[in-house]
Amino acid sequence: MPGHLFVIRGDLTRLACDGWLLPTDEALHVTPSWWRDAALRTALERAGARPSLASEGPWALPFTSGPRSLPVPDAPGPRPYFTWIGSAGEPVEWYLDGVRAFLGAAAATDAPRFLPERARRLLGVPVVGTGFGGMGHVAGRIHDHLLPMLAEEARRLDVDIALVCADEAHYAAAQATRRRLSREPGVDLWPELDEAAKARAVGLAHDAANAHLVLFLGAGVSMGAGLPSWTALLSQLAREAGLSTDELRAYQDLSALDRAQFVGERLRQQGGERGVGDEVRALFARHRHHGLAHGLLAGLPVAETITTNYDTLFEQASADAGHPHVSVLPYAPTRHGTRWLLKMHGCVEHPEDIVLTREDYLRYVERNAALAGIVQAMLLTKHMLFVGFSLEDDNFLRIVDAVRRAVRGWGSPRAGRGEGNLLGCALMTRGHPLLETLWSRDLPWVCPGGREAGTQAGARAVEVFLDLLAHHASSHGHLLDGRFDDVLDTPERALRDALRDLARDAARYEGAPAWRSVQAVLRTLGHPRGE
Repeated sequence: MPGHLFVIRGDLTRLACDGWLLPTDEALHVTPSWWRDAALRTALERAGARPSLASEGPWALPFTSGPRSLPVPDAPGPRPYFTWIGSAGEPVEWYLDGVRAFLGAAAATDAPRFLPERARRLLGVPVVGTGFGGMGHVAGRIHDHLLPMLAEEARRLDVDIALVCADEAHYAAAQATRRRLSREPGVDLWPELDEAAKARAVGLAHDAANAHLVLFLGAGVSMGAGLPSWTALLSQLAREAGLSTDELRAYQDLSALDRAQFVGERLRQQGGERGVGDEVRALFARHRHHGLAHGLLAGLPVAETITTNYDTLFEQASADAGHPHVSVLPYAPTRHGTRWLLKMHGCVEHPEDIVLTREDYLRYVERNAALAGIVQAMLLTKHMLFVGFSLEDDNFLRIVDAVRRAVRGWGSPRAGRGEGNLLGCALMTRGHPLLETLWSRDLPWVCPGGREAGTQAGARAVEVFLDLLAHHASSHGHLLDGRFDDVLDTPERALRDALRDLARDAARYEGAPAWRSVQAVLRTLGHPRGE
């Protein structure tokens, strides 16, 4: 299958990708919003970039006789490319040519990839020209031309492209543009997915929009950001504990929980203050960029998420997607947040609570009964989408068994449950006939890449599926924002006009108790006076 265009809301500097477009002008002025990361700031300064037009010269002019996109030397993490975008007043095609220059350079480079295990190179692009590029007042015109161009370049260069939108209005406008494109004859923006997978994505989006969906994230989600699998983590911990060659061979014959238990014992025997949780924290501290799947999932209208992961990448992606106050349970409970994340097995910020060894698992129920109860409640009342989770975790299996026993004999599907499945559905990279049979009464498997897909192709297909799910679940936060009039079709323009007339007469309705609810709706649709 050809390359794919993804759309997420977030911070491009924090996305795990193989290269990303850093807008600049011909003299390497880079606007302050791109300087927040300290390590990136150091690389930009060394390369001669300046944060504003008021900065002192003299200036290098790297684009005057060469290409419009050049890699930033010695930049940490995903590689940024200085790309000459910031020249106000140019026609839209001029901005698009700059994006094409970046994509061509980043796709052709022989530099080491940041995500070498990913099936295709992933390149990140902002909504160019809508900041200091001078086209912000007609941002819809940029979207109208940028989206189809990016989709075509993804196919032509055989790379994946992530369009990263910095706010909700741009994100909604990008999704609206894709909706219009997908209605054109012969256009399929998700050709990797069969009709059954597409229907499933639409159904899950409906669940999300109606507050029926809860997410359950496993290690596979964070592997897309370069973090290790469970097996790879245990191997890294063994090396950190200093196991000999003979011990490493015997170590591989142990079960996963016994491997973790052995490493923990070895660390204690060494007499240091660092336990197995501290070693996990040290290993994960090297990873500061969230994955594409994190960004796609964080953008969904889902208030409840459960994870067995220790890292904080989903929290980071949620903040970048406009949800900075996610209540992390059990560490930071709050009644004021609109979203919560339950960390079943602990967090790298609290290494003493990390659940990894056999001893940790045996004592889980008595230590974490309240957390298990929350998971059980979600299984009983919501449609749970499992992503990157193997369904082999002992703690989770105990929780599921308790739910099965609680509902045994009900004999009828619960309301609001789509197909009436007990748990929800699981997104998998490939099929497993025997496990699927064991779970058939409770949980259907969805394999977007096909049941025979390899690990890399299957993981990418899951990302494509999540992109379609996020597309159908997206909001309409651009509708009443005049910057995006160019992406509206005829019915949307009529609705926009009617709602603007309603807002214009606000003084007539302010005494009505229901007006506050109407204002809230106007605010979600992008009206500046919807406050």
